[in-house]
Amino acid sequence: DAVTWLAFARRLEVQGNFHHAAAAYQQALIRDPYHREARVGRAETLARADDAEELYRFLHELVFSDPQLTLELLGRATFARYLPAPRFRALADEARTQAID
Repeated sequence: DAVTWLAFARRLEVQGNFHHAAAAYQQALIRDPYHREARVGRAETLARADDAEELYRFLHELVFSDPQLTLELLGRATFARYLPAPRFRALADEARTQAID
């Protein structure tokens, strides 16, 4: 279930195994697609794993289901290095637009 995968993901994250933690958070999201902690964990671990491609794909989907969370995430220090890239700036702009609507 999602809770088990979430606990496993946290353990992997604490160990610094960010790629595997991101995959475990994804398993939690498969079981509970709107689980906020799993969404945050997946985004954070993808960013820490330097997986820009998968991070972009994940945030691109998230911006339409939870634009406020997307804005919150992009405002965190973990994500600052991605914001100079035009596609991540565009995601931030889209999140602002969606959050207003």
